[in-house]
Amino acid sequence: MNVVDTIEIIGLATIVAANPVPVVSLLALLTRPSGPRVAPFFVAGWMGATLTLVTALSLGGFALPSIAGSVSPQVSGVVLPIILGIAMVLLGMVLMLRRPTPPDAPPSRLGRAFTELTPARAVLLGAGLSIIKPKALIAVVAASAIISSEGRIVGGAVLLIGVFVVVASSTVAAPVALQFFGGDRAAVMLQRVHIFVTRYFSRSMGILFLALGVTLAAFAISRLIVRQTRLN
Repeated sequence: MNVVDTIEIIGLATIVAANPVPVVSLLALLTRPSGPRVAPFFVAGWMGATLTLVTALSLGGFALPSIAGSVSPQVSGVVLPIILGIAMVLLGMVLMLRRPTPPDAPPSRLGRAFTELTPARAVLLGAGLSIIKPKALIAVVAASAIISSEGRIVGGAVLLIGVFVVVASSTVAAPVALQFFGGDRAAVMLQRVHIFVTRYFSRSMGILFLALGVTLAAFAISRLIVRQTRLN
């Protein structure tokens, strides 16, 4: 497991995590009396579905070494990270250009679904929302391809899967952790976070994507320069 692989995995996991509607709706749910009881089931569904899918696809990649072996190290170690880095920068710019959501905007149909959650429904909703978006599914597939790349040892693959699941679940797990550990101040903090996320979630994620994209592309380009220097 190297730095470029780790940045790639974090960037792809951030694509899964950057889903504003579930985050905003979950924060609103936590301010209700039944929220702290139901919200952990939503997070469990989200994490469970992400872990299951990325593990299954990674195992599939390990089972098909001929496909992984057909990709040259030059492509997998330099070209793909540069392309992914540029894509993250472009996505970050798009997110930063979005207008902030007005604080008095009505909740979406999905947001209203959070008002009538049972533990079972919360698990199913969390599992579905974690991977239902095409960009999230593409990110999981791409991460699985990186994790199962040729020469990867099992321990390194397990660590990358863990990093992916933790980062991909961070935006939904963090509010629940704040509710659990925040004590009496949790309600006030969650209300402030809810207001901020409602208005500035896209721009915040845009800045993060820009930083990750530039860093990933810079590492890949530096790797290319080092290789060319050794060849010369």
